[in-house]
Amino acid sequence: MESIEPAQSATVVDPTRSSAVHGNVEQPMEVVDNTEVNDIALNTNRRASFVTLAFLPVNEVLRGFEEIVTAIEAKIAEHAIPVEKATALRGHMKYVENTYIRRVVGRNTLSPLFPIEFWNCFNSVLDNQARTNNAIEGWHRVFNKKFSKRNLNLSHFIIKLKEEEHTTWQLALRHAANPADPLRNPRANKQIIMHRQISKLVTNYVEVEQENRQRLPFLRTLQFHLAKFYTPAADNNPENEGNDESQEEEQ
Repeated sequence: MESIEPAQSATVVDPTRSSAVHGNVEQPMEVVDNTEVNDIALNTNRRASFVTLAFLPVNEVLRGFEEIVTAIEAKIAEHAIPVEKATALRGHMKYVENTYIRRVVGRNTLSPLFPIEFWNCFNSVLDNQARTNNAIEGWHRVFNKKFSKRNLNLSHFIIKLKEEEHTTWQLALRHAANPADPLRNPRANKQIIMHRQISKLVTNYVEVEQENRQRLPFLRTLQFHLAKFYTPAADNNPENEGNDESQEEEQ
């Protein structure tokens, strides 16, 4: 793992843009039975493990962060992490704490640069709402392409806004006439599956009484399932649940 100097950034990472997340929350899934792959998981994804905090309830994020830090420090104490990597890792942990969790100045605890409520997506997953502003960014990118040149005068810009308003109203009328007709291009099957798998994980977690929840195994499960190298077992794929039922009906 290369040493990366943390820097202040206004970008909130979307933890769901990696590979699919799925599996049983109660018991951490095992990664591929391959020593080399497991080593990559242990050494490369310690930084990525903090991204999974976005899926915890707001009131559990701090405790989840502390549990991750404790687990990493235990590995450092066992000399499972080289000294040079441990230094970089501690720097990253401090950056995450100051930016997203809390800022400790002397005996005072201050708000982080980005409050937990700002980047947490736990409720968004439960409410089946968008976790990012990707749709807005996509619209803005397409809208910019409609301008033939930069720095248009105000009158030309107003004309483009009116054209965009007309297009939006046409979409609204089309949707009202035929709600089954999607307003945008169909999502990739991979994205649909990923969304369902994340929802299943979070739903399973919230159904457990708070005092009985195992945050670290839950975060560890997310960490491994978000890893690009992870190859999920077919039996643990939530998509198979519906497929099994449909196959029984066909028979």
